[in-house]
Amino acid sequence: MVRIKQYVIGMLLLSVGSSISAWGKKDATRSPAPQWVTNPTSVYPADAYVVAIGSGAERSSAELSALAGIAAVFGQTLTVTAQATDSIARTSDTDTAVYTRDQRVTHLVDRTVAQDDVLGVSVPEFWFDGAGTWYALALINRAETAALYEARIIDNNREITALTERDEDNPYTFRAYARYGYAVSLGAYNDTALARLSVIDKERSARLRETSRSAVSLRHEQVELAHRIPVALRISNDPDGTVAAVCAEIFSHAGFLTVSERAGHYLFAADVVLDTAPNSTGTIVYCRYVVTGYLTEIHSREQLLPVTVRGRQGAATQAEAERRALAELKRALPDEFGVQFTEYLDRVVAAE
Repeated sequence: MVRIKQYVIGMLLLSVGSSISAWGKKDATRSPAPQWVTNPTSVYPADAYVVAIGSGAERSSAELSALAGIAAVFGQTLTVTAQATDSIARTSDTDTAVYTRDQRVTHLVDRTVAQDDVLGVSVPEFWFDGAGTWYALALINRAETAALYEARIIDNNREITALTERDEDNPYTFRAYARYGYAVSLGAYNDTALARLSVIDKERSARLRETSRSAVSLRHEQVELAHRIPVALRISNDPDGTVAAVCAEIFSHAGFLTVSERAGHYLFAADVVLDTAPNSTGTIVYCRYVVTGYLTEIHSREQLLPVTVRGRQGAATQAEAERRALAELKRALPDEFGVQFTEYLDRVVAAE
């Protein structure tokens, strides 16, 4: 019985030793690195492709390293998260002027601006060296990606032209201003796309730039339009004209012309209420402020936007509480009214 046990143990040790020896031989004779790792341009010529090699302990980290290399060529930074999958897809077709990332990429690569994505990226090559390192090759096909950028830029240019066409009967409206705002965002996308395209195909980028309107020029046109849109103010119960002054600044900051009610195309009419009351012990006086109003199209009398801003401040005296409330109102009104007005302009475009 003892001899049988010794025989079995001996066979097991022999088997393990043989396995270790075989593994060592396999490691020593592993296949050499493929040519795309050692000399990528010999496989993917530089005149036809933009390539980047990435490496890492995991297949996924090598892939993301390669993608980061492609992004760096375009002056873009990628922030890699801890989790990753083995493949990353890129969506290259679109029928509209709104561009979004493939959702499978969102949890892998975090970009500051979604529109800043580089188009046409693929990761067709992977190799494991047998010693703990993965390699990946990411590439862009110059001709295919240039065609993608050109198609999007041309589509956006058509959309910008449509958005900036003016109604001959009523050209100076909030609707026209809002449409220009969307045109500015498309112009900004085109600015980025043209810069990306210049890396791939300089001649095509230069040609398209001649027929494209930049975000800066479109914003300048939008401000010029705003100067022709008169907005009147009617503020009731306004202590020292404080609220009227803040409202005038809000519209002026956007470029609108503030005028008398007779000359206005639009009217912002609001009422200011300041209520003061002590607390139950009489040690603190609170001043509550409420501004309620409507933005109205004067000729049609259509109410476009209801506005409400409220809050309160406390102090030891009524005079100090009112002073603090007005100071707080001056800070709150631009933020709250400004946000509500911006959301209104967004709805105007979205409703079309």
